[in-house]
Amino acid sequence: MPAQRPRAAFEPIAPDFHINGLIESTPNFSFVDRISVDQIDEQGVAAFQKLVLLHVIIGGKPLVVDGFENRLDPWTFSAKWLNDNVGSKVESSRNLTTKESLPLTIGHYLRNMNKLSNQFFEN
Repeated sequence: MPAQRPRAAFEPIAPDFHINGLIESTPNFSFVDRISVDQIDEQGVAAFQKLVLLHVIIGGKPLVVDGFENRLDPWTFSAKWLNDNVGSKVESSRNLTTKESLPLTIGHYLRNMNKLSNQFFEN
C-alpha cells in the first residue's frame, strides 16, 4: 500500500461567484486602485515614487500597475522560475475541512495545481 502523504482539501470558487457584488456589499472591502504603466512613463518615476509612498507605504493600500507584466522578461515569475527559486520552501497550508494546518512546499502546489483544478473543471 502506498504511503499516505499530507493533503490539503481543494475547495474551488463557485462558477457563479460574483466578486463585484461581494466587494460592493462588504463594508471593509473596496476595489483596488489601478494605474497604467503608460501613466508612469508620462508622469515620470519621481511622481510614481511619490504615489507609492503616499498610497502604499503611508496609506497601506495596494496599487496595481496595469501593463507592467509586458515589460518583464517572459520567464520572470513563471512556474519554472518559482519552482527553481522557492520550490522547496515550506508554507503552512490550511485544510479547510479538518481546520488543521498542513506544511506543504511551493513545489508541491505547483506539481499538483493542474490535478486539483482538473477534477472540478475538466473539459
